[in-house]
Amino acid sequence: MKAITFLIKTKQPILATSFEGDPNTDVSYNYIMGSMIRGALIGRYLKRNSLEKTDILTDETVRSLFFDGTTRYLNAYPATINNKKVKRTLPIPLSWRKDKNAEISKKSPSIEVFDFSIRKLREEELESPKSLSEPFFVEDGGAILYKVDRRINIHTSRDRTKGRATKNKGKIFRYESIDIEQIFQAVILCDDTDENTIRDLLTPSDIWLGGSRSAGYGH
Repeated sequence: MKAITFLIKTKQPILATSFEGDPNTDVSYNYIMGSMIRGALIGRYLKRNSLEKTDILTDETVRSLFFDGTTRYLNAYPATINNKKVKRTLPIPLSWRKDKNAEISKKSPSIEVFDFSIRKLREEELESPKSLSEPFFVEDGGAILYKVDRRINIHTSRDRTKGRATKNKGKIFRYESIDIEQIFQAVILCDDTDENTIRDLLTPSDIWLGGSRSAGYGH
């Protein structure tokens, strides 16, 4: 099995959202879901092979590339690049805890983290355990923690005829998205026979992911 890795740089905010919560509020995950990458490549494959108006599941190649689990599209997590060396961060384990007063700052660039999956701590070791606010880490002589920059935009729906918000058409939408100029690393696992097809689908490099693309999101 081949592992194809590639970097995604956000040129526009990305809305990688779920279907839960307030219908007028979209809050993005902190990562780019593998299903979003798969969906974008499905669209490219169907267009290039003129399959948009067919039962795509009758195509054996479509099934192996996108639907039967032969090819796996992993989530794209934030990437760190130091001296041209790329590392893909991973989600913080749920078992990691810190003292509630421990915060990273310029004066205190490191904190002690405890892994509750290894052993149960005594009360004097950690009186008030708290989950970490940073969602990702990389291992580099210790755990280096990372956050994703986010952006909040407020949008107002408009009447298409009048070109402005009206009493009946003026809903307020709040979008909390992944901000621009951030780099994520994605991984696609595939059979050797499908490697060239997947690599071909990843070009051209400009790709749109997630929702609200007509409103300036997703590039």
